[in-house]
Amino acid sequence: MPLSKIRVTRLAPAECFQPLQRDSRIDDARRRFTGGAPFFLFVGKLSGRRNIPVLIEAFAEFKRSTTFPHKLVMVGPDTAAVNITALGQSMGLGRT
Repeated sequence: MPLSKIRVTRLAPAECFQPLQRDSRIDDARRRFTGGAPFFLFVGKLSGRRNIPVLIEAFAEFKRSTTFPHKLVMVGPDTAAVNITALGQSMGLGRT
């Protein structure tokens, strides 16, 4: 492979991506949406291309096979009319 065809992609985030300073608004939002639990975050359109049912199924399996308190938080427009609440409930997940 010629060196001219190789591009290095840095694994670290840019300097502008840093943890926010303690802010009560962030803590309030975390408590409101997750009860303070750690979470996995999906951000994007809930479309057929995103394979949302498989994501929810994988999270349900994660919850069944571990005792971790994590939640799944999904944010984005629902362009495919995916009923994620019903889908999660059918896989044994509650909406909390």
